[in-house]
Amino acid sequence: MGPAETSTALTNVLLAGALALFARRLAGAGSSSAALWSAAFAAAAMAAAAGAVRHGLFPGSAGALWLTTALAIGLAAFLLLAGAAVAATAGPPRRWIVAGGAAKLSLYTGWILGNRDYLWTAVDAAAAVAALLALLFGAARKGRFPGFALVVRGFALAAAGAALRETELDPHPHFDHNDLFHLVAIAALWLVHAGGRELRDDPGATR
Repeated sequence: MGPAETSTALTNVLLAGALALFARRLAGAGSSSAALWSAAFAAAAMAAAAGAVRHGLFPGSAGALWLTTALAIGLAAFLLLAGAAVAATAGPPRRWIVAGGAAKLSLYTGWILGNRDYLWTAVDAAAAVAALLALLFGAARKGRFPGFALVVRGFALAAAGAALRETELDPHPHFDHNDLFHLVAIAALWLVHAGGRELRDDPGATR
């Protein structure tokens, strides 16, 4: 295992630990929508942990561990969308959105099993983020989601980090573009989780 693999494993461990902490904090926010985001962060932590194992301990098992990462990210995207639906909608619209998200997850899972390309994981996640931001924008306009600005900034920073990773510019032989992305992701997801702690379920569900 080379120096780059070692640093990538270590930054994956840092990312997994941060995500687990964020998941725990979201779990204590007191709403079903925040609980769904907590589960999403836990799934993302699993993805990061699988990446750490793949780069650090068992580089020969890259295929199976990459698939674990891709499927966990797909699950996280669905849970984030479901949480946004619970926060922003109620009744039939909520059910349709969650059902649509579940169908998207099913299609993504089937597709990724036969097309192991990170591009599809990125496209699936981007679609979920676009949909959840549209939902949460509606809740923010009604004054029911003060954390919206933090969530937007977090996802914008994550997108910038992903774009930076695609340049494949390595700051140092022992610290490559993947490592940099992992550290940017920690900062970005801190913002998302901080905003997510303000999630409250749509009150229409209790009428």
